[in-house]
Amino acid sequence: MSKKDNFNEAVYSMFGVGKAPVEEEKEEVPAEVEIPEVKKEEVEVAEVVVEERLPLTRIAEGTALEGKLVAQGDMEIEGEFKGDIEAKGTVTISNDYYGNITASQLCVKNCTITGDVKVSGGMTLSEQSMVIGNVTANEFICCGRVKGDLDIQENLMLKEKAQIEGNIAMGSLMVEQGAVIEGSISSKKK
Repeated sequence: MSKKDNFNEAVYSMFGVGKAPVEEEKEEVPAEVEIPEVKKEEVEVAEVVVEERLPLTRIAEGTALEGKLVAQGDMEIEGEFKGDIEAKGTVTISNDYYGNITASQLCVKNCTITGDVKVSGGMTLSEQSMVIGNVTANEFICCGRVKGDLDIQENLMLKEKAQIEGNIAMGSLMVEQGAVIEGSISSKKK
């Protein structure tokens, strides 16, 4: 199937426009061909591990959307989006964003998020990024700035340029020289 056919099929399945996909003709096996019988002792079973790939939702640069976005898989946001995000996969944001985020993983690159963040796994915040809101995550690597409270279940790593303006509750803390914290710090581990 050509790339054009793949594209046309995707457009038809997503939006119902264009030509319906054409079923490829299957080659029939002639009746006179005998398929040998395989005995159970002769069959070797190989373990095959298939990595499940989650679907990707992408908002491209130059696109502007507003509303609520729910995705079963990963999400990349390079365009403008205002509203809440719920994703079962990894969300990567590289444009200023307004709204709350709930995701499995979150990667924030060179932008500002205005809203609360809840991540069941890990979160990274690049040096040129900022979160104005509360952050709840299992693990957090912060190279940028947060104006809000942090609730980190396990490991919190504050890199050299990190700046936190809010209270911190975490399992363990690693702070590089140069990081700034304005607020209280409490440990969840006893």
